[in-house]
Amino acid sequence: MKLNDVRSLSKLFIIIVLLLCPCVIANTWYGDIIDSAKELFKGSNIIDGALKGLRYVEMVDSALAEDCAFECPYPNQTPVPKRHHQPTSNGCGSFGYLFPPENNDNWIYVEREFSACCDRHDHCYDTCNEDKDDCDLVFKRCLYSVCKSKDILLAKKTCQAKAKMFYLAVIGLGCQSYKEAQKEACNCVKKYKEEL
Repeated sequence: MKLNDVRSLSKLFIIIVLLLCPCVIANTWYGDIIDSAKELFKGSNIIDGALKGLRYVEMVDSALAEDCAFECPYPNQTPVPKRHHQPTSNGCGSFGYLFPPENNDNWIYVEREFSACCDRHDHCYDTCNEDKDDCDLVFKRCLYSVCKSKDILLAKKTCQAKAKMFYLAVIGLGCQSYKEAQKEACNCVKKYKEEL
């Protein structure tokens, strides 16, 4: 890929992000995009800027893909669980941004009870050969069950709106996180042909 192609793709991606999500640029992973673009277009450290730009282009590409599945780099390989791998969780967040715990000053705070759902979801992504769609569906059910337990109607509706937001986020933006977690959880080994 030529440098001009990288710059064009980076510009296009930045325009799309700015058009779709102008309200959340500060204090989120979108800030990293802006920083990457500044580095890329400034001319210094052009390789780092290009690599960051490509990573975000890959993330958008993954978000637009119809099916999200981890694949080994070579066609004659298959993923198998790493022997001593322990699934991990970063709580309710991704791309270096964690949603704050309950805080009445911020509408996007996480319901305290969502934390267990987020942890289970992260563990599912971080378990070799787990299906992303299955992980996401279990996550959705967990979030919605938290909201069903709310007694006050306004609290229930607010919780449901947050649950939908989190579920849509993993559906739309979770592919890259899923693939990265699978890469950490799996070893790619040579396939052996089964004898008939």
